[in-house]
Amino acid sequence: MSTNINLTSMEIMSQIQKSPTVRISTGNIQRHTELFRQMFKNSAEELLAALEHQLDGPDGSNLKMRPVVSQFFEMKKYCQISKKRCFRPDGTVMLARDSDCSLDTIEKTDMKITLKVFLSSLDIKQVEESVDTALHEINTKTISQLIIAFPPDDKLAIDRSVPSEVERWLSEILPFWKQLETFVGTRKINTLGVADLDYEQLKALYESTSDHRPMIDHYNTEHCCTVPPELREYAKQKDIQLLTHNDPNLCDISEKLDPTTKKLFGNEHFDLVFIARHTIWLRSRSIIVGKGYILKFLKNIS
Repeated sequence: MSTNINLTSMEIMSQIQKSPTVRISTGNIQRHTELFRQMFKNSAEELLAALEHQLDGPDGSNLKMRPVVSQFFEMKKYCQISKKRCFRPDGTVMLARDSDCSLDTIEKTDMKITLKVFLSSLDIKQVEESVDTALHEINTKTISQLIIAFPPDDKLAIDRSVPSEVERWLSEILPFWKQLETFVGTRKINTLGVADLDYEQLKALYESTSDHRPMIDHYNTEHCCTVPPELREYAKQKDIQLLTHNDPNLCDISEKLDPTTKKLFGNEHFDLVFIARHTIWLRSRSIIVGKGYILKFLKNIS
């Protein structure tokens, strides 16, 4: 039986700064009218606004901590604490002020859930943690689409016009992709997708997989305005859904978040491990009814 412990903001910050890892969840930011009505340039601005809104809100002293009762906590219980934020002993900070994360009034069959994960490395544990946290937070068993934004790693930076470099890139990606396929096998994910793969990379990955191929390419058009014709034609031939976005990469987002996250971390230095964004669409009306961010930080002790 868990008990609530009332803590002051100073005590909460002290607990956070002592933790080796910290996971932050914004809850459903669609419930905040101050955020819902704003137009953001990109997802980094939206995430920054959500964090600042929730960290700087009027309920700073109303924080609660409750003990761990299982490995994956009952997110719904935390999200439904009205006008409260919670810190868990495992380092999870629930920024759920004025939010309900669960969408219990909506039929699960009418929900389309997309989870985009921005990785710092090809570590399947980052994906596993993102998926399991999102499933519990949304109170569902399956995510419709998982989109992987590969890490901004020098080993993955290639000249796509050189076939040998594409092959080298593929040799790094394929073992990781095989691990991703297990999420489809366990029915946690329906469809796998990728972010920002050009024609050569998408073709190489698609033709090297058979069980669960990439069926979505989330392509950034910020610097080129349009999708390259060769990529567009290949996606059409293979029935790959081509979606455009203007999301910054993980490094750029991390830089923008630094001043805000220092409110939590103080003088301690934490590195951003991953960001996961879940978006919930109402199929019958084609509108977004839920959106939230999950962030994982690791203390840098060097």
